[in-house]
Amino acid sequence: MSDIKRVTELHIISKLSAAVSGHPFYPFFGGTAFANKDEVEPPLSVVAIVDAEKVMQHEGTWLLTGSVQVITHVADISSQAHATLSRSIYGALDSIPAEVVNAAYSFHGIHITGMSSTTDSESQCHADIIKFVCGAGG
Repeated sequence: MSDIKRVTELHIISKLSAAVSGHPFYPFFGGTAFANKDEVEPPLSVVAIVDAEKVMQHEGTWLLTGSVQVITHVADISSQAHATLSRSIYGALDSIPAEVVNAAYSFHGIHITGMSSTTDSESQCHADIIKFVCGAGG
């Protein structure tokens, strides 16, 4: 269900934006509330929910799989500063609480399943990918 995926991406973005001020977070598919993808430049992070599986047949409870991709330019930030930023985002993601957001949506919690790093030599970018699963209802 794309609605639960989108709502969960936006919920995670709001929590990460509050915890890591001054760093931009974007949903995977963008949208009118976000910059045109051609205008977006690192440093930035992208929140992507890639899968949603309904786990309770008679309730709107979903298990979602996603990631936060932390991207910076090699020329603009040292690898040490990139690692510090990634650790900050990891901590903020891990700290998102379970809560009833409104009558139509509740966030049941998050579990980080892994983190990997890569460097894109063509684009001259550092990237860390923080993978997670979370539960949500709507």
